[in-house]
Amino acid sequence: MERIRRLALPMVLTVLASACDHGVTAPLPLPEAAGGVKSSPGLTVMSRNLYLGADIDVLLGGGDPSTVLGQALAQLAHTNFGVRAGALAMEILSEQPHLVGLQEVTTLELPAALAAQLNLPPQISYLDILMAWIGGLGGGYVVAANQPNFQLQLPFYAGGNFLGLITYTDGEAVLARADVVVSESGGGFFTTQQDFTVAGFTFPHVRGWADVLATAAGQTVRFASSHLEVQRFGAVQEAQAGELVGMFADEAHPVILVGDLNSAADRLADASETSGSYHIFRNGGFADVWLREGTGVDGQTCCHAPLLDNTEPMLYSRLDLVLARYGPAGFGGRVAAHLVGDEVDDLVAAPGGYTLWPSDHAGIVATLWPAGGIRMKAGG
Repeated sequence: MERIRRLALPMVLTVLASACDHGVTAPLPLPEAAGGVKSSPGLTVMSRNLYLGADIDVLLGGGDPSTVLGQALAQLAHTNFGVRAGALAMEILSEQPHLVGLQEVTTLELPAALAAQLNLPPQISYLDILMAWIGGLGGGYVVAANQPNFQLQLPFYAGGNFLGLITYTDGEAVLARADVVVSESGGGFFTTQQDFTVAGFTFPHVRGWADVLATAAGQTVRFASSHLEVQRFGAVQEAQAGELVGMFADEAHPVILVGDLNSAADRLADASETSGSYHIFRNGGFADVWLREGTGVDGQTCCHAPLLDNTEPMLYSRLDLVLARYGPAGFGGRVAAHLVGDEVDDLVAAPGGYTLWPSDHAGIVATLWPAGGIRMKAGG
């Protein structure tokens, strides 16, 4: 990280202005599935952490606010969400999931003077950028739920002058394929939250979930996406897991929960990556789709380097999961699951002459078929 720390702030701003040119006209090949939908009797879902693009530990390390923000801006410039969003959109259109759960759905609001200096709009929405890419590559998806969670405001100075507040908002979202019928859409905040301190400012790190009631492939399900607190605050994370289990305990339909649940589900994970949350979900009646496929190994989704410029995979922990609670008239049959964003072929070129992973996490895609004797409509 020393290279980033030594960047002068004017250079950071210049690089950020270039890297945040998030148009959707860059020449990317169309995915094979673009322009149509896969025909399958199963229900396919996806979980994808978009990644803010800056190492949260940089922000939590304390120090002068301008210095901390300068480091974060440098990382955001390097990890260039405008480029990564194109790769993420291609994943979605290639896999054609019925429902997609997104985490770290970021919005940045910049002071007017800073936005003008960077030649940027005063608001940058990762969700809008991703949806613009999806639309440019063939479309076929809508935002079915959008749940903003915590918001952080920090003062920004340049050359000793106060330019205003930078506002960072994080949240969850659910995308639905155009042929999916969404009858309910919602979300909310957990009761239990962790306080964070960034650059001397203490604020509640509000986390929550987004969910929909949707009918796809002949099956109505409750689909939810969430991003639990990190492992270092294990008690808070476990309380949030318990809230999710209790929240859907009386749901009449099958429940599919996806997300970056921050509780390692692989047996070989380091102790620092584990918590009791995974077992809270399992004991609460949720099946781990990765295990139901018949494998208890591999599946690691975390984490590439914070700058995303490692040229070989660095994944070591299975944090991103698809969990399903099967109802008496729901799923329970065959499943299939695989990762995306975990192989060298997934690297994308950035304008600076280096390559990036689409996110610091790999994503997971799973298809669930009904149990024997349960009929579902063909196609869609």
